[in-house]
Amino acid sequence: MTYDTALIERIVAEVIGRLRPETERPRPTRPGLLLVYPGEFESQAVAVVEKELQAGWNVYHAQIEEMEHVSLHRDVKRLVFLQTDQDLLMRGALGLTGTVASQLLAEGLLRGLPALLVPCSSLKWLLDVRAGEAVLSPAAKRYRQHIRTHAAELGAFGATLGSMADVLALADTFVEEEGTGESIEGRTSRSERTTVFEGKVLTQNDVQQAKERVLYVSSSTVVTPLARDAARTNGVTIQVDER
Repeated sequence: MTYDTALIERIVAEVIGRLRPETERPRPTRPGLLLVYPGEFESQAVAVVEKELQAGWNVYHAQIEEMEHVSLHRDVKRLVFLQTDQDLLMRGALGLTGTVASQLLAEGLLRGLPALLVPCSSLKWLLDVRAGEAVLSPAAKRYRQHIRTHAAELGAFGATLGSMADVLALADTFVEEEGTGESIEGRTSRSERTTVFEGKVLTQNDVQQAKERVLYVSSSTVVTPLARDAARTNGVTIQVDER
């Protein structure tokens, strides 16, 4: 029995040509998220956070005491700092480095990457503007406000304060389009958008009455200068809702 080798070759080439687009199409990849935490942070808690975030992110670790060289992986699209202390908060707001954590934060902000900072136990009051205020002396209140002002400045650069619940909510903030390999960044989950101001003008009074740390406004809303001043004073971040 003889075979037409030229015909067989054409058939094989045609089959391979039809299969190649499927086999060589790049698979969608998850964006990178850098998880920064001190060595004393409980490893079990880190494991839980990583497990939740892996649904939408490729999680990288940065245990700051173990890092010899400070650099961000090119795939990193967001940074999360657990146990943020006052040193990191103030350094970040003032643009100072000198520590591993502050250098990572600075590098991320210089690249335009959003960062979420979870305060340590001594700074939990930053998440609630009224926490413990009634029992503080006037000097202590002024000092707290001084720190809140710097926290608000960080927010203007893309670094916001949040709780562990906000960290876990990041699992669905980065959506991948299946089959295209293209990613849509910046879609915030509804759980993070607790307040959306739909009025035409955002006033100082509106900001002062806001109970959340992040106040979302419509893209058509006019934000008055006094409203922006009140936001800085009260540690409130004003962001445009793009839904």
